[in-house]
Amino acid sequence: MKPAAERRVAIIAQDAVRDAAALLALLEALAAAGYRTGDIPSLAALTERLASLPGERQPRASAEEDLSFADYSVCFAALPPDLQNRVAARWGAAERDALYRPGRLDCGRFAVSALRCGNIAMVAEADATIAGLADLFAGGRPPPRHAQIALWAWLENEFR
Repeated sequence: MKPAAERRVAIIAQDAVRDAAALLALLEALAAAGYRTGDIPSLAALTERLASLPGERQPRASAEEDLSFADYSVCFAALPPDLQNRVAARWGAAERDALYRPGRLDCGRFAVSALRCGNIAMVAEADATIAGLADLFAGGRPPPRHAQIALWAWLENEFR
């Protein structure tokens, strides 16, 4: 097992702004346990950073983290065809997602509702992405938005 300072931890918060104090306490506990957290912000600074993350409420907000559309496309293509079809039927093309940002010199990027403190990522509004891939494949609920798939891909490929 890796030493704590080398491990990466993603903390998922349904309402990150409301939970900022708890997230700060987690950061402090992780730092005390030897995890690399970088400079821990004050509660006010953390709350401000969390409130400024892009998401359904403010899709055009600037993002601290993102995923290239090329990387998203590879991830999307690896999903089961039935899930791809359900996502496209419900949400349309990925480029129409509110968190997609067109590129001038590339294919664009997805804004990711996450911020890093060292090796710790705090993820806001994860919705279906974190509920478990089995639920996503089962079809008993609406398929994830493209931005949710991009978040999952970012956690799997960019953050790790």
